[in-house]
Amino acid sequence: MNLAELEENVGKALVAHSQWKIRLRHAVSVDKLPKPARDIACDNQCGLGLWLQELTKDPVAAQDHHIQDVVTAHTKFHKEAGRIALLVEQGNGAKAETELDGPSYAEATKTLEHALIELRRKARG
Repeated sequence: MNLAELEENVGKALVAHSQWKIRLRHAVSVDKLPKPARDIACDNQCGLGLWLQELTKDPVAAQDHHIQDVVTAHTKFHKEAGRIALLVEQGNGAKAETELDGPSYAEATKTLEHALIELRRKARG
C-alpha cells in the first residue's frame, strides 16, 4: 500500500463522507435526493468504496484489521445514510431530519472517521 495514495484516499473520504449530512439535510429541505436511496445505501458507489474494493483484492491488505475496520465502518455508514435517504424518498423529511441528528447516524459517522484515522496512523508508522 502506497502511503501517498492512502493519505490522498483517506483525506478525500473524510471530506466526502462528512458532507453526506449536509447533502441529506439539503435533500430534506428541497424534498429531493442527489441520487436514489438504494444507491446511497451501497458502499461501492463512492470513491472510498471503489478504492477499498481494489485494495482488498490484495490478500495481505484484505487481512489487515485496520483495513477491515474501515470496510466494516464504511458499509455501516452507507446503510445508515441510505436508511435516512429512504425516509426522504418516502416523503418523511421530518423523521429524516430527526434521524440525521440522532445517535445512529452520529455513531456511524464517528466510527468511520475513527477507522480512517487509525488506518492512516498505522500506515504512517
